[in-house]
Amino acid sequence: MSINGSSQILYGYDDSISKLSHVGISNNSLKVDNTSVVGELQNTLTKLSSIDTRLDNCDSSLNTIESASGFIKSRLYDAGVNLGAGELLAVGNTKLDSIDTRLDNCDSSLNTIESASGFIKSRLYDAGVNLGAGELLAVGNTKLSSIDTRLDNCDSSLNSIEADTPFIKSRLYDSGTNKGAGEILNLILSQVIAMGAVPTKTILDFETDYVSIHSGTITLENHKTGQYHVVGSDATIKQFKFIQMGEMGSPTYTVVIKVYSVGGGGVLTTQSTNTYTGIAPQSILGMNAINYYTVMPTTTGLVFHFPLDYSVDCVKNSGITLNGGSLVKNPKIGFRSYSSNSREGVYTSPFDLGSYGSTYTFAWWAKVINQNPISAFMKIFSNWDTTSDVAGNIFQSGFGIEMRNKTVYNSKPYIDYRIFCHNSAGALINLTSAQDDYGGSGTTSTYFNHATGKLFGVYTHFAFVKIDASNYKFYADGVLIADILTSSVITAPASTGVQFGGSQYQWYHPQGVLCDDIRFYSTALDASEIAKFAGVSLSTASGGIVLKDLSPNEISVSKGQLVSVEVTETTAGAADTGTEKVSIQLIASA
Repeated sequence: MSINGSSQILYGYDDSISKLSHVGISNNSLKVDNTSVVGELQNTLTKLSSIDTRLDNCDSSLNTIESASGFIKSRLYDAGVNLGAGELLAVGNTKLDSIDTRLDNCDSSLNTIESASGFIKSRLYDAGVNLGAGELLAVGNTKLSSIDTRLDNCDSSLNSIEADTPFIKSRLYDSGTNKGAGEILNLILSQVIAMGAVPTKTILDFETDYVSIHSGTITLENHKTGQYHVVGSDATIKQFKFIQMGEMGSPTYTVVIKVYSVGGGGVLTTQSTNTYTGIAPQSILGMNAINYYTVMPTTTGLVFHFPLDYSVDCVKNSGITLNGGSLVKNPKIGFRSYSSNSREGVYTSPFDLGSYGSTYTFAWWAKVINQNPISAFMKIFSNWDTTSDVAGNIFQSGFGIEMRNKTVYNSKPYIDYRIFCHNSAGALINLTSAQDDYGGSGTTSTYFNHATGKLFGVYTHFAFVKIDASNYKFYADGVLIADILTSSVITAPASTGVQFGGSQYQWYHPQGVLCDDIRFYSTALDASEIAKFAGVSLSTASGGIVLKDLSPNEISVSKGQLVSVEVTETTAGAADTGTEKVSIQLIASA
């Protein structure tokens, strides 16, 4: 629509007037009605003018719409599919319906997946290493790459080995004898052994149960052939290992290795004597834990000594033996003690006590571990003539010391020591002591109220000392208990026996007593020496080891020869327990 439409209407009006004139109606004939008509026309013109204005506005709006129609059309019409907006919406709705259906299926699938997620997670996640499947696979791939590289190297090595196989085979197989390398080596070895050679190292073991600074030279033994070791094949002794157990500090030893040949009638001929001095095993902390004397008692005048550690032998080689029991692991000093298992307690073989003159000292540790309740007395010490034949079988020529209460003689616990003495006729003689606690001095029995808490369950050290022909002293734990004067001289017989513990009379039941470190001196030890026995300390490093290389003085031995080893302690350690166990291993090779 355009503004030209209104012009056409106006032209229509003029044309109507012209037609009226043509039919003979003049203007004047219409004057009667002209006013009405003109009024109508004016109203029409006014309306037309308003319409024209509105149409102008409409044209402006249409022009605006027309200018925007291209933009609108591009938004409402898809030239690619030749569809308008409505058609596109219809297509979109169809697709949305499809999408909605697929989403419903997706929801169902997600629900299924979610219900399985625990199972899936357990398979895809390693809580132990805090890694998911991807991370684990990455780690695995890294390892696989490393393995692959190593396999490549393996392939290369195998190829190299394969290439060398003919050469190797030619060296490992003897086609002439149709034997492989192992078979040939076994054949050679059997031939070598048949010839008597020793293809490997050989250990020759020697040991002794005791050695001490005062024991002199001790010949070691092995458990198969006594003091000699038979050489099985030609060899060279190149080293020896020295082990000592029982002494702390820095003891030194001399080791002598002897080689013998065996002649007709079993006569030995020394082929070589090899001496090694200054052997000093290094003490090792914690190797052993034992008690030792804080200040070592003297060894001057020491006649016999039973340390009772690894052996019941006298380390002074006195020839005197100790009997009545066995070694047990309940020591006061060192490694062992001696437990009595007889009525006689612990006792020595007979010896000539009188030959040592008018002075001597007995020193020992004792502990009672059991007493039969029928026994009224507890014997500590006695010495007597073992050849006694007096009627009544009583003691002769010796002393007795026991725990026996004075006031009520058969009461317990013990608080008193009783000391008495028999002459050569077996009669009790009078004893005098200023320390007698019951006024019995000058009688046949003296009592001393110092036994409370002693002996039972605890070790007590005792010493009985002869000062001269008639004077004696008795000590307990280093403290003087009694000075004793005999009314007559007691001459010790040539067959004196000494008893520690045991029954007072044979018809009494025995007591269980332990003894340790039993000593006899030919001298009268003074109070300061006796006090040393009571001072005991603990060592946690009582033992040591040293390896001695014999080069350039190695020892050649031949098949059938004998080897022996001797050891002497030349310097005692800082804390000498009195005896130690020594083991020596000779190390030989072909």
